[in-house]
Amino acid sequence: MTITSISRLNRHWDSLIQSICKNAKDPDKALTVLRDCLKVKGILHSSYTFSSLIRSFSSQGKLDRAIEVLELMTDEKINYPLDNFVCSSVISGFVRIGKPELALGFYENAANSAALKSNIATYTALLGAYCRLGRKAEVNELVSRIEKDQLA
Repeated sequence: MTITSISRLNRHWDSLIQSICKNAKDPDKALTVLRDCLKVKGILHSSYTFSSLIRSFSSQGKLDRAIEVLELMTDEKINYPLDNFVCSSVISGFVRIGKPELALGFYENAANSAALKSNIATYTALLGAYCRLGRKAEVNELVSRIEKDQLA
């Protein structure tokens, strides 16, 4: 196959997976399609496809599935970096299911990986976790950091 046809094929699969995920609201089926595609040599999905799946699972409170996609995304074969869109989705998902302590643990691991430079989206999700836990000192500290970094 030529590079152009592989590129076109990648876009078609990405579109299909994203459509199943968003329009059909069936991220489980989209993940099944993604896994099948990953078995085909040459098909490389966009980071947005992975992010869409993570966001969908997180918004449904299926954090175990979101973490599965995250593991696929960061696997050495694909090796997409963890971005703020993904990080804020996972943090918000943990807060949504009532596990803000897991949100904080996830954030600490992501921040320690040095691959993540937090922006306002991640900080806002993090504020939600701190508020749920009643950790006022951390809320104040994070708001100060946001203001200092001129992200407010």
